[in-house]
Amino acid sequence: MPEAPKLCYQRHFVGGASWGVFVSADARGVCVGMPLIAAVTAYAETCVDDVGLSVEAANHGAIRPYEAAGFVPYGIELRALNIADVFYDEILMNLDLSRQG
Repeated sequence: MPEAPKLCYQRHFVGGASWGVFVSADARGVCVGMPLIAAVTAYAETCVDDVGLSVEAANHGAIRPYEAAGFVPYGIELRALNIADVFYDEILMNLDLSRQG
């Protein structure tokens, strides 16, 4: 009797999110951000179509390398963080990996 056909599929997540990526104060300004972003996105390309993140709206030192890596701002979450009774807005960004390549 022939073997029954097997259903095969590869699971592929549509989206992913980076969470908790930080560069220590002593490492800021020495170009560690771009290689870090490149490593995360290179891995993400193997398993997701999109990577989303949020970054504090006034953190231009973080926003610039994300934009340079292809992340696009698509919204803002007002009052996303409350630290010591001070509210901070977050910029929402996305990298569409399905269009690269």
